[in-house]
Amino acid sequence: HCHVGLGAQGEVPLDEAVTQAETERDAGALLLRDAGSPTDTRRFDDRPDLPRIIRAGRHLARPKRYQRGFAAELEDEWQLPDAVA
Repeated sequence: HCHVGLGAQGEVPLDEAVTQAETERDAGALLLRDAGSPTDTRRFDDRPDLPRIIRAGRHLARPKRYQRGFAAELEDEWQLPDAVA
């Protein structure tokens, strides 16, 4: 799996996400499993020159558990129903 759209500080601009997808393609990956990127890459679906991406949606986690900007952080478990709605 990979995180097209994720950089060192979290979400990256769409043009940088395209560059990431092109890098994956150039390495031979034509089908990617994205396990929680904060960038909405659905715009890539109509781009036959880019790999196909199967998305898991935004990662949900307690605060400060993962890389900054990666997860949608929930302070309390009671926030979970609204976060997935």
